[in-house]
Amino acid sequence: MKQTKWVTVTLNPAIDLSATANGFAVNQVNTVKEEQRDAAGKGINVGRVLSDLGAQVTLTGFLGRNNSELFEAMFKQRGLNNNFVMVAGTNRTNIKIHDSSGDTTDINFNGFAVTQDDIKLLHKRLLKLANTHQGFIFSGSLPSNLDPHIVVSWIKALKSLGKKVVLDSSKEMLRQGISAKPWMIKPNETEISELLGKPIITVSEGAAAAMELVNQGVDNVLLSMGEKGLIWVNQKQVLLSTPPVLKPVSTVGAGDSVVAAFCWASQFNQPSKQLANATAMGALAVSQTGVGLSSPAELEAMLKQIEVREYKA
Repeated sequence: MKQTKWVTVTLNPAIDLSATANGFAVNQVNTVKEEQRDAAGKGINVGRVLSDLGAQVTLTGFLGRNNSELFEAMFKQRGLNNNFVMVAGTNRTNIKIHDSSGDTTDINFNGFAVTQDDIKLLHKRLLKLANTHQGFIFSGSLPSNLDPHIVVSWIKALKSLGKKVVLDSSKEMLRQGISAKPWMIKPNETEISELLGKPIITVSEGAAAAMELVNQGVDNVLLSMGEKGLIWVNQKQVLLSTPPVLKPVSTVGAGDSVVAAFCWASQFNQPSKQLANATAMGALAVSQTGVGLSSPAELEAMLKQIEVREYKA
């Protein structure tokens, strides 16, 4: 069993300021019960979970110099391989307000812009990392002035080198990224509905929509449908996994945990095990505040509650 060495690419990192408030309401004064500040961004979250699972992972992308200290401290504390391109400017802040009901309200700010020199430097860094890594995961949004076609060109270049390339993004980046035919994409119900221009609500609609994207050249489509389950479609199979019923604490990082576990478990070459691990990590993420795996025993316990089956419409 050969383990894939992964690179996560975070182009628009963020500081997540999470606050818990009982009975959160607009146009009122809300009192925060708990707060937490995390160095984040979807690719960084994926990298953290991959590392917790025991994968070899390098983190790269763009990182703003003005407030990089929280990120650098976290990388050092968790022993993460930091290979970011430092750019002028400030990393954005995302405010996430968790209500006692389980709802989360997001307020996302804008971050830095990148220069042509920054873009060229990251392009060179990706190609250099391709000499020693087999998988690349592009996760999250882009800086406001970075055109998606540049990222598409990176995906195509890495694919031409025989690399597994994952794209977990939305809106125009996802729309354009499909043309690069990545190894895997992981939309949710909202994202795939926007992409295909029609509502995707039921599991059967989700399976059919995922197959549409596979027929466009994507190797694997992992469609997250919340409590209805996780659908994995490729040319060989359609699998559906269902998580246990949980009281959600926070959905922050759940999709990133799914991506990380799916990629990590690809080494086993056992589809049911791969999907079960992805579902279990997503379920664990929903049941906690923050991103990561506390212990292997925690994952093993959750895996016992996951059902995976072949789906037939």
